[in-house]
Amino acid sequence: HNFTLRHGILKADGPGACTALANTGDNLILEDVVADASPGACNGEGISAGNASGTLDNVRAAGGIGIRWTSTSSSRNVTMHDVRAEGFTDGISCLASGSSITLLVNDSWVQGGLTSITNQAASCTIQVWSSFLDSEVSGGATCIAVYNGSTFYPNTCP
Repeated sequence: HNFTLRHGILKADGPGACTALANTGDNLILEDVVADASPGACNGEGISAGNASGTLDNVRAAGGIGIRWTSTSSSRNVTMHDVRAEGFTDGISCLASGSSITLLVNDSWVQGGLTSITNQAASCTIQVWSSFLDSEVSGGATCIAVYNGSTFYPNTCP
């Protein structure tokens, strides 16, 4: 259930919903990876991770949702550094049911058409440091030193 990918480009193409990288497992490690399911080719997810912990470093993910992290089993921890997540609706989405997820987002660029980050459950803890967030955060997160292109937020989320 461990999946490691370094120095790769994944492109989803075709009609309907598609995902560039889908992972269900214990540990997802991505370094220097592009996962593209951009609207136009398809309207899916750049990265979809279920029931996984993970480390993302220098990752670019684009789609209807850039990165979607879900869990229905045990607690999961995810660290994202130098991530660019772009979504037609959400840059990053988190949903935990019957478990918990902690997302740590650091030195990243997160942009969404509706929200930069969507927290869909109280059992998702999202912490964002020193990052660019374009459009507001929905559902709650802790933000320190974030910027939205026009305003600096020293200790709150846009």
